Amino acid sequence: MIPERQHIKPMNPFTAWGLLGLVLFVIWLGGYQTVVQYASQQKDYLSQAQILVQKQQSLIARASLIKEVLAQAKLEKQKIQSLIDLKKGNPIPVFQSLIRKLAKDNGIQLTKIQIPKISKESHLQMLSIKVEGIASIENVRDFLKKTALLNPLIRIDSLDLISSGRDTNNTRLIISLEASALTDHQR
Repeated sequence: MIPERQHIKPMNPFTAWGLLGLVLFVIWLGGYQTVVQYASQQKDYLSQAQILVQKQQSLIARASLIKEVLAQAKLEKQKIQSLIDLKKGNPIPVFQSLIRKLAKDNGIQLTKIQIPKISKESHLQMLSIKVEGIASIENVRDFLKKTALLNPLIRIDSLDLISSGRDTNNTRLIISLEASALTDHQR
């Protein structure tokens, strides 16, 4: 036997449409929040991407400026003539003779010259020399003026002055100084 079919009453059309509208409204609310969140995330990503693009553009603009400045610096470096050229051989005698010449030109009588120490750092080489002599205060002043003009190339590291006597208003000084010079192997 077949069971009898039960008869289901149809729902009121207003109630059915109302429930359908309610279900669609709930779906719309859930979907709207998701869409709003997604849109705000995309706006954040877009603003971050725009900031990155602006930074990259400014870096690219600065890169060309840096290239120009670097090219100018290289040209200026090629124009610089060094006092101590490593291509001509051992720089130690050149540095010693340069200090002797500066001392002689300024009236300093040298009594002792110590062989320079060499300190190598990468392609740069630092030469240092210790000199002792006798001179007047004017001679020392003139010597310091000449070496000040050569400051990037020759630097006076220390200077000691000791008064040794007075002859007719001319104070004689015993001087002891250390000087250094920086040379470049890549020139």
